[in-house]
Amino acid sequence: MRNKNVVFDIATGTIKPKFTGDWYDSSKNNYGPRLALIYTPQALHGATVFRVGSGVFYGPGQTEDQIQPEANDRVSRTFAASANKVFPIDPATDVYAGYNINSPTLGYQPRAYAPHYGVTERVTTYTASIQQALPGQVQLLVAYVGSQGRNLFLRSITNLITGVTQNATTGAGTAVRQFGPRFAEIDYKTSGGTDRYDSLQSTLQRRFRTGLSMGAQYTWAKELGTSSGSNEASTAQNPFDFRTEYGRGASDIRHSFNLTSLYQLPLGHGRKYALSGPLDFLAGGIKVGGVINFRSGLPIDVRITRPDLAYTGNPGTPFAGMVFSSPVKLANGAVGTTASSTYRVAATRATFAVPTSSLALAPTSNRAPSSSTPPPSARRPLVLSATSAATT
Repeated sequence: MRNKNVVFDIATGTIKPKFTGDWYDSSKNNYGPRLALIYTPQALHGATVFRVGSGVFYGPGQTEDQIQPEANDRVSRTFAASANKVFPIDPATDVYAGYNINSPTLGYQPRAYAPHYGVTERVTTYTASIQQALPGQVQLLVAYVGSQGRNLFLRSITNLITGVTQNATTGAGTAVRQFGPRFAEIDYKTSGGTDRYDSLQSTLQRRFRTGLSMGAQYTWAKELGTSSGSNEASTAQNPFDFRTEYGRGASDIRHSFNLTSLYQLPLGHGRKYALSGPLDFLAGGIKVGGVINFRSGLPIDVRITRPDLAYTGNPGTPFAGMVFSSPVKLANGAVGTTASSTYRVAATRATFAVPTSSLALAPTSNRAPSSSTPPPSARRPLVLSATSAATT
């Protein structure tokens, strides 16, 4: 059977030829003990129950995150509209022909694993609760529920932009990447994320009696960490330090309140309003229930989407210091902007501060007016952690 995996080495920026080793680390020592204790003091007439418990759980995360080298075995082509391609195409001539995996300008985009990536995520849970019987067949439960996650799934990018070259005539910039133009930006997966969840949970429950059951539940909780696990991990905003991802988790719902009810209508054989025959079959024993939920909102990641390259107005031009998404020329045809790249960083409060001057509208031309009026495409730059200026 043909070896179909394509393993990318993020340490050297190369594809490992005919790789036969393990794609990731795993362990057979993932023991998951569980322990629980229940105590009902006889002095309290069996109306009070104390419970404590803890357990260790392991999981591999998403299956998709374990088969990336297999998924890398692909060939892709983009056809211009002028090629007049229609479905179905001929893969041999339209896709495979002329495709060179070793081309230095291919822009191939495999997915990768970091060295020592381990798939087994570990979550330790623990709880302590008191349950008290109250008059009227009502029970009150107050509990602390917590958990800690370790070795959780993380993801980031490699083959970063390390510099920019610029065409002196057109002003267009070209990104210089960490491993060269053979590869585009590469998504990679690793482990080591942490997470902690703490909550106070309370339940007031009326047992089913005289046809009616009611309940109320309230939870106050907090989740903090660098990752919420395999299915909830986002690409790191700072590719140089996962610790900066620490914050509210994907399940950080601070307040949650639920009301539930279930009522059995007094219709049917043996009930207050007796029915028989077809009516008893259709309406006898009908139950009506309802659920009402109130909760606070989930955390939202504030993201800034921008191109890899930006163009800043040169000093001495009418738009000095302003930022564009494409090169801008002066009225005399000279290039008036310098291409640069910015690393992916997290937004801060300062990012959303009200600027000292008004911002311009959407672009209508890539040529700046000859007057001192800022061009239509100008906007204020964000304060970023690092930049790479162009060289010509």
